[in-house]
Amino acid sequence: MWDLTVPEWGELFTGNNQSSTHYKGYRSQIGDMLQWTMRLQESPTAQQVMDATEDMREFFSLEEDLSLVIPKPKWEEFFFSLKNGFTTPDCPAKFIYMAKRIYKIYGIANLIGPALPRDLKAKVNYSDYFGSGYTAKDVICNFVLDNYRTITESHRIVKCGDWYEAYVAETDMVVALPPSLGKRLSASDVAEIIVNYDYGLMLHGVPLHAMCGMKEVPSNIYDLRGTV
Repeated sequence: MWDLTVPEWGELFTGNNQSSTHYKGYRSQIGDMLQWTMRLQESPTAQQVMDATEDMREFFSLEEDLSLVIPKPKWEEFFFSLKNGFTTPDCPAKFIYMAKRIYKIYGIANLIGPALPRDLKAKVNYSDYFGSGYTAKDVICNFVLDNYRTITESHRIVKCGDWYEAYVAETDMVVALPPSLGKRLSASDVAEIIVNYDYGLMLHGVPLHAMCGMKEVPSNIYDLRGTV
């Protein structure tokens, strides 16, 4: 499950190739956010602890009183809903939180799937992980990037926001490109992108960063959006 390629994550995120395993986690209900916020405010230290950690178990180990009044099956939804600032009955709060966090780190939407924590990589494969017919793609469009498009086997370069994301098969990575280059590349061009450890990403013998107007190899060869 955790060894999927970027295009395979794209297929999964659009609702294809899911397993028949059912999600058994708690789903937030109307009124939960108000109740949970009140519970959090009962502790003089809980908000500070929550702001300081991304580890649910660490939070409850430090806030022992809350660990007793919040049923353990609700811990994850309680913690990540409060981190998000809202509840979402049709989408587990941890997925939203981690998707936003990963996107903030990399700035490349098609890296969200490969970079998910191991436990979420398994759960997102469940046929009913998202409720009401939603898919991971729907959730990312709603809460992370409204112009998100998935890279799949049949679409190895896609326009996301004001840039393009293209699949680099050699390293199973994604390169972000400015529109000046992205709109010129065909699927066959993308299939020919290779990695050169002196010049970065190359296409037909020419460094991609040079095609984007960059004179030097960037520190991150997978993000070439710095020039337009």
